[in-house]
Amino acid sequence: MFYRRKLEAQTSGPQITPLPETESETPLPQTRNEEGIQRPSDLAFNIRSLRLDVTNWQYEWGPESLWEKTFHDELSAAQEKGRAYVDRLLDKCDDHAYEGRRILSDLKFVAEISCDNTPDEIRDLFLQGYEMVMAVTFEVKFFEVQLDRYAPCVPTTKLSKMRHYFSR
Repeated sequence: MFYRRKLEAQTSGPQITPLPETESETPLPQTRNEEGIQRPSDLAFNIRSLRLDVTNWQYEWGPESLWEKTFHDELSAAQEKGRAYVDRLLDKCDDHAYEGRRILSDLKFVAEISCDNTPDEIRDLFLQGYEMVMAVTFEVKFFEVQLDRYAPCVPTTKLSKMRHYFSR
């Protein structure tokens, strides 16, 4: 089974946003991402939001060295159940890789805002962003390689109606 972590922002109770009393206490300016979702123009908030997106997107397959075995176990179980299950598995892999590429795009444009953090905060936010980019890239690449291996564009044998399987 594909397992994902699901995290949500934790709050200690209802959040009350006070109205600004003076012009100097105006709320943060807002920006819109590709989907039109409004987010504050605050780098720390955007990194934290993307970290939740990445954590909810990732599969809990343990260390990268075990991904191949876990994928093959999933594929074997799907093959025993039939062609429709293989289709569904490969479709999930394709959707997962697509969603990962969308997250990478969001990470690419996360810092297109003015930044008034301290140099140490900026360094920390950069390292967090870099860590997320690397983790998402590795997982996306893994699933793309598996799709290319087990469902190539130019098939030699057909395993399912959606994708094609390369037999050795």
